[in-house]
Amino acid sequence: MLHLATDVSYEHPVVSCGYVLTKATGGSERLIEMGSRVFNTEHDDRDIEWGSARGEYRALITGVRAALDYDESAILCHVDHQSLVTAVRHVCRDDYESYFRHALMSFLGRFDEWRISRVNRGRNEAAHTQARAGLKASQEYLDTEAMEAP
Repeated sequence: MLHLATDVSYEHPVVSCGYVLTKATGGSERLIEMGSRVFNTEHDDRDIEWGSARGEYRALITGVRAALDYDESAILCHVDHQSLVTAVRHVCRDDYESYFRHALMSFLGRFDEWRISRVNRGRNEAAHTQARAGLKASQEYLDTEAMEAP
């Protein structure tokens, strides 16, 4: 079974999604993949009011998409955002949550079995570290890009 921890760091205009993917074998977990994916929300063609909740959805979608690269039939997703767990379990507050939930379910549905659970930040710390690293790198890039602009 795959275990996926995801988290997000958001500072306008950047949403940075961090994830850590491990495989549970014999009572222990071994690292398979980790990374971050960064979105510049100023170039998003959807009219979305970005924030941490929508970023948490993007982080989970990013991690689940990465997990699809591996030949596993089950995944357990760990997030530290209770409202995301609630929304994934069919309680969407608005159209944007519904949009993200639909996208997420299209990827989770490719697993024979999946679960999502809320965990404390300690269990999610490595994913948070990945998200912060992506945010830092993107801010440095945007600062350099701004300095080079004519």
